[in-house]
Amino acid sequence: MTQIETADFDVTLIRAGIAANVRAWRARADLTSAVVAERMRELGFGTWLSQTVSVAEHGKRRITAEEIYGLAIALNTTTAALMDQHVAVRSPGG
Repeated sequence: MTQIETADFDVTLIRAGIAANVRAWRARADLTSAVVAERMRELGFGTWLSQTVSVAEHGKRRITAEEIYGLAIALNTTTAALMDQHVAVRSPGG
């Protein structure tokens, strides 16, 4: 079994990075949280409300892989863009 390096892995930072990316892409698209929630419901995420978007954008709600895919569609971006950690994850020694 290969050992992985975990010293710089911080799930809190990863969650914060995804949240910041969702917030930034929503702002870039000039969409309200209500519109994003409506789009998510149209995609089959029936429990998404405006408050769900807000809580997710502040990193206080874990976003599932399926939801990231839905958010990418709702925000007209890619899952890679939403998961990009350049802003949130500290570089080694940083």
